[in-house]
Amino acid sequence: MSPGEKSLGELVRELRERQGLTQAQLAEQAGHATPRRLQALLAEHAWDWTAALGALQRFILAHLGDPGAVLVLDETAELKKGQMTVGVARQHAGITGQIENCQTVVNCAYVTGRAHALFDFRLCLPKAWCADRGRRQRAQVPADVAFQTKTELATGMVTGAVNAAVPFGWAIGDEVYGRSSKLRQACEDAGKGYVFAVPVNFKVALASGRKIPAGVLARLIPATAWETRSCGRGCKGHRYYDWAWAATASPRHWVLIRRSIADPSDLAFFYCHAPAGRPVSLSVLIAVTGKRWPVEECHQQAKGQAGFDQHQVRLWHSFHRHTVLSMCALAILAIAAARPQPPAIACRLVGPGAPTPPRCACRPPAP
Repeated sequence: MSPGEKSLGELVRELRERQGLTQAQLAEQAGHATPRRLQALLAEHAWDWTAALGALQRFILAHLGDPGAVLVLDETAELKKGQMTVGVARQHAGITGQIENCQTVVNCAYVTGRAHALFDFRLCLPKAWCADRGRRQRAQVPADVAFQTKTELATGMVTGAVNAAVPFGWAIGDEVYGRSSKLRQACEDAGKGYVFAVPVNFKVALASGRKIPAGVLARLIPATAWETRSCGRGCKGHRYYDWAWAATASPRHWVLIRRSIADPSDLAFFYCHAPAGRPVSLSVLIAVTGKRWPVEECHQQAKGQAGFDQHQVRLWHSFHRHTVLSMCALAILAIAAARPQPPAIACRLVGPGAPTPPRCACRPPAP
């Protein structure tokens, strides 16, 4: 390492030391007499945050691009004290589980086996904001911005990734997104698989033609069909659960059921789809389900190390500029810490003598 280079640990320490500093304090550390130049960067200077976001996405794909990647959809709350920050309102905040004065940002994380980073985002502008012309003008909200639900924002990000030929194989999200038939259909139309959490009363069509809630379906699973598997490593080691899957009326849709080992009454349900021609097994669906947690880590690291929610901005474009710059810092840290690129696998080669990929013979039990 040359004298001018810094290790990943040093970069993280510097980011943490700057957390919570005001613009005046940051300006002083940067050698500026006033915070004016930093304020102008977010509010006044002419630069296109959408172009910067596109450059960031290309950077992420250049280092982490993987056709088997997972797009993870999730929202996070940014708590605020005042009423002037764009999009702030009294609304549910998942980080506290209560109604808070906050912004809600729907994020899309790009998750691979090597690393993960925030890839796209949308600010959820509440209905009250959308209907308040004066408030919109003060915050310089573009005229074409209309109210959209979280799932509509998420669908837009997935569709945008597909249109941009972003390599990924799956989309996943919690019940908020699993309830959206339009989001699920957008994934299917694009030839992408998904594993979305759904509520216990989610209706499932069986091969017999009956429609029953997912909770009732779970009671039809034979005891011998449950398997104890890990869905990946967490901060305390492997996350083990009991798992089962069930066929539906569609040959490309399944219901995946997760059961707590400690409390068998604690069940979680996932509605799954895989495009035609893609082999699917219980192990594959469990592995994809386990990719849901990295987005939580992205949120924690973005807020704890890259100042994702530590802003004092009121304008629409200022918020988006700040968020993109925070995502850039997070992506650099993620890529610097990424696992090495795995060597080429012989069975992926195409040509004479290349081995034929094995067919998946696993099939879920029919209820």
